[in-house]
Amino acid sequence: MINENAKVIDNYEGQIKINETDKQDLIKKMDSTTPVFEVGIEYNKETTCRDTNSPEYEYKTNNGVVVIENGYAVKKPGRENHLKSIDFGIVERSKQALELNKVIKNAKIILANGNTLINAKIVDGKLEPVNNATLLPESEGANAQLKFEIDNEILEGSELRIEYGLEVKNISEVEYLNEDFYRYGSGHGMNENDLVTLNANDVIDYLDNGININEEENQIGAIIQRETEKQSLITDGLLDESLQQVLKDTVRIFDIKSLSKDLRPIGGDDKTKISIPLITSRILANITTNEINIANSAEIIKVKKSGGATIRVNVLGNYIPSSTNHEFDDSEAPNIVVLPPTGQNLNYTSMILLAISALGLLGIGIILIKKYLKKLH
Repeated sequence: MINENAKVIDNYEGQIKINETDKQDLIKKMDSTTPVFEVGIEYNKETTCRDTNSPEYEYKTNNGVVVIENGYAVKKPGRENHLKSIDFGIVERSKQALELNKVIKNAKIILANGNTLINAKIVDGKLEPVNNATLLPESEGANAQLKFEIDNEILEGSELRIEYGLEVKNISEVEYLNEDFYRYGSGHGMNENDLVTLNANDVIDYLDNGININEEENQIGAIIQRETEKQSLITDGLLDESLQQVLKDTVRIFDIKSLSKDLRPIGGDDKTKISIPLITSRILANITTNEINIANSAEIIKVKKSGGATIRVNVLGNYIPSSTNHEFDDSEAPNIVVLPPTGQNLNYTSMILLAISALGLLGIGIILIKKYLKKLH
């Protein structure tokens, strides 16, 4: 091979001045080549190559001189040995994931006397027409806001009653616990009993600190409010350690077990998803400074699988409430905002009394000054 390299160096020596020592160094540094030989992998013996080892076929020439580009001799095409349709048996496992969706299904304003003032129903992200309520933009996601406008005079002692809806759906790619499915592809080993299922074994709901929940009315989970119980979510590996402060700032967390069901990635709705209602409430008071704003979000923190690959699409137990970073396993319902009618002054009485007092003091001051000036004359 060294002799052949020397021939190449001799061919372009006329173009580049080179001494004998450098020439020998170049010969030693040049890449070695291997004669062409036919290779077959597994069942495929078809190859494409140029059947020659002659050095004159290896490099492009121009008038008998080897073509040089970027300091290297340019090889002719066709020297590669092509192997077609190689199957190394490497297959990516199906991606697995559960999707959680939390929406507002219904929200009511019930006055202190028991009469319903506003009954807002949301179906498929659209608010049914109702006075004093708007949903902007029309959406079921966290970017939307459901706004109520109520006179301050009737707000005191009224109740805001919210019905949320939680739904878990298996959005995984199909996977079977059968080796034939991966060895031979679709149509093989696809037995119903071997279909991989996912189960939302544990879901936590971050309740707004102003929201109340009745465990008897919601027989779907349990309230976690003691600090030791919250801390156990981290020590048990269900929540990330970065959520320490979030747990301290959240008064109550609702631990939901009733969304636990083996869900398939294919089939009817009753096989691929499960949904439940969640009823919450809050007693309202007069708005004196800021509007009332209620947020609510949830996350799947534990998944039970019947087998197959590890879930890598999302990370369980890492969601920070009200964060803009979302994964399939967490969801934030639209915020609910309660405010007085647009442009309403929030505290007429105090302002009027203040004005009257100021005018009264000003009048008394003027009278006293006049009396004092008369005495001086």
